[in-house]
Amino acid sequence: MGEKKKNFADKHPSSIVLDEALVKTIRGEATEGAFPCSQAEKLARDLCIPMMEIGQALDILGIKIVYCQLGLFGFPNQGRVVQPAPAVAPALAEAIKKGLVSGKLPCKVAWDIAEEFRIPRIEVASACECLEIKIKPCQLGAF
Repeated sequence: MGEKKKNFADKHPSSIVLDEALVKTIRGEATEGAFPCSQAEKLARDLCIPMMEIGQALDILGIKIVYCQLGLFGFPNQGRVVQPAPAVAPALAEAIKKGLVSGKLPCKVAWDIAEEFRIPRIEVASACECLEIKIKPCQLGAF
């Protein structure tokens, strides 16, 4: 039995009208129906728009977000690649716990912590895995 493909556009109201320039840019930069998280981040920064707007456009256009910078989803034949850290430095654990919202760490806060500690973003996700803390919501709206 085949797996049914998700229609991520269903997450958004049908009344949303996308900016044509954004649509053209996304379609021009997408590769085989996929768009990496880092590319979405760059596009949002270049266009001075929220990442959520990029994520919403990708969903509506049926373009899959791949290669989450936290390692949580979008890796071919693997889904997620992040693994729990063997241990978490107390200062990092404290920063993560301080950043929790309703028991979860927002993606944006995870990125900010990575910048503050000058570590790769996936290391923050790895620490969260060790601490059994979920990262949510995604800046692109993927989760």
